Amino acid sequence: MKERITWLIISSLVVLSMVAAACGAPAVTEEPKVETPKVETPAVEEPKVVEPEVEKPKYGGILRIAATSDMDAWDDRQSSLGGQTAVQLDHDTLLTGDWALGTAGGYGADLTSFKAKVAGVDLGLVTGAIAEDWEFKVEGDKGILTYTIRQGVHFAVNPDSAHEASEMVGGREMTVDDVIATLTRAITDPKGRWYVREPLLRDALITSPEPWVVRIEVPVEGFLIAKDRFSSYMLIWPKEILEEFGTNRNMDWRVSVGTGPFILTDHVPSSSDTFIRNPNYWMMNPIGPGKGDQLPYVGGVKIFTIPDKSTLYAALRSAQIDIVGSDKEGLSWEDAEAMLRQKPELLSKEKGLDGAGPAISFNTRKPPFNDIRVRRALFMATDFNSIRDNLFGGHGQIVTFPFPYIVEYADAYFGPEATGEWPADTPASVIENFTYNPEKAKQLLAEAGYPQGFQTSIQYNSEEEEDSDYFSVIKAMWSMVGVDLELKPMESTAAEVIHTSYDYDALFGITSGLDPQMAYQLAYTSGARYPNLSFVDDPFINETFVKIQEASSAGNKDEMNLLTREAGKYALEQAWMIGGVDAPDLVIWWPWIKNFSGEFFVGNLQRYAWTYVWLDQQMKKEMGH
Repeated sequence: MKERITWLIISSLVVLSMVAAACGAPAVTEEPKVETPKVETPAVEEPKVVEPEVEKPKYGGILRIAATSDMDAWDDRQSSLGGQTAVQLDHDTLLTGDWALGTAGGYGADLTSFKAKVAGVDLGLVTGAIAEDWEFKVEGDKGILTYTIRQGVHFAVNPDSAHEASEMVGGREMTVDDVIATLTRAITDPKGRWYVREPLLRDALITSPEPWVVRIEVPVEGFLIAKDRFSSYMLIWPKEILEEFGTNRNMDWRVSVGTGPFILTDHVPSSSDTFIRNPNYWMMNPIGPGKGDQLPYVGGVKIFTIPDKSTLYAALRSAQIDIVGSDKEGLSWEDAEAMLRQKPELLSKEKGLDGAGPAISFNTRKPPFNDIRVRRALFMATDFNSIRDNLFGGHGQIVTFPFPYIVEYADAYFGPEATGEWPADTPASVIENFTYNPEKAKQLLAEAGYPQGFQTSIQYNSEEEEDSDYFSVIKAMWSMVGVDLELKPMESTAAEVIHTSYDYDALFGITSGLDPQMAYQLAYTSGARYPNLSFVDDPFINETFVKIQEASSAGNKDEMNLLTREAGKYALEQAWMIGGVDAPDLVIWWPWIKNFSGEFFVGNLQRYAWTYVWLDQQMKKEMGH
């Protein structure tokens, strides 16, 4: 541009000179001064870097959730886990899930989504709660668990003077004696859940070899079970409460005194349960802009008992409750999709498959299920793909019992769900088991001596609506190969009695929700009678679990996973149990619940993420609620 402007100026002067000469004017003798015009480059402003506004958690507000069944169990030794949300909110366990290793409001390590109960000790997703340090090892024929108990933790004080138990404890510091009394009671009470379910723990020796230390010795066969149950399932109670009220089969709600984040202040049967924030809770926020804050943030939790699903969903749509799906049941895919169409501002997340769904256990102690040909025939008579596509709308996975594919346990898993294909080392018989083939099923039944089929029955929990639908489909499929299946729905209490007494003719519907090593041990080993409902006592399985426990003691996770995978492959060959098709539910919540990403359990018995969430009450107001 500069050269072009200069040339135009010079050309103009030359033309003028020629005109002047032609008119007799004197010639121009001086060179003209040519000034190059300045071309100024406009200043470019640097963009301002806007730092994202950090949302610091705020205290206050009441988190409103819903339960589909009444809070009717105030003692965690109860045989059933149902209805125990209350004691899980106001008590602590020795270890808990490490919230900072999950999403943690966007500041966590993202090593897990906590959308399933995945905080197994061997997975490394735990942190200290009542115990601030721990060590697990095997010495000879003993498994040894050592916990260093956290000092300065106090039992909560209920502000309602009518709560005699709270006054009795008086907010005193929790001690080693409380821990020992709790754990001892759990394994010695013949009516208690852990005594019935975990016989390998009955002879555990629980002592305190030095101040603030609890040492537990168990038979080596119970090492894995002990790590899981003592660490993450047994809620710590005051010793005097257990001595005064602990002989009752179901203690009254007013005696629920713990060290947890909330305090139970009111229970209205079949209506609601009210909790307030424990102002003296020991835990601090471990990460994010609220790091160092005393927990919990919310001023309380209100649990509404709403068994009717249509009423439950209406309560969520109208923001009378903040979340659905965090209790025993989430929303089905069909219901969830309808809800999100109506209220697109709601947030949602799939709940993890931490159980094997409506699995079927064959009682191998008696005919016809002591014959592997019969067991394999019923595998082949089950059209798993059809169940998933037609009953569950294509959602969910076909579970290779007793543990589904969960990304945190991918290395211990054996099955096709991880990649969509069976692994290269899958035995042909396993693939054949999972391939729908009613003609081959009839052939196997004939070879086993049942050319016309046979009659049998299955008992299951009638309170699970999805299970009733599932088993109705199974009944129809098995009828095609001559098996007359009687369905025996039972209420949970009755089912529990049969579950633990093994008083059933042939089949039983169960679920499993454990880390894979525990799942396989409880499902298949001879020492763990619950829930080994198929009465498996197999040398290969038993020997494999000795090796798994040795690997666990050495902290060798890779070896544990490899051994567990081999046990799973072998178990599928034997066809002791048929895994179900499990469709995940969804958690749906309003966006004013912050520090929340759909976590189901932060740990094994630690109820959800309510300790860490906070409520954006300004957002709620702006959204018209």
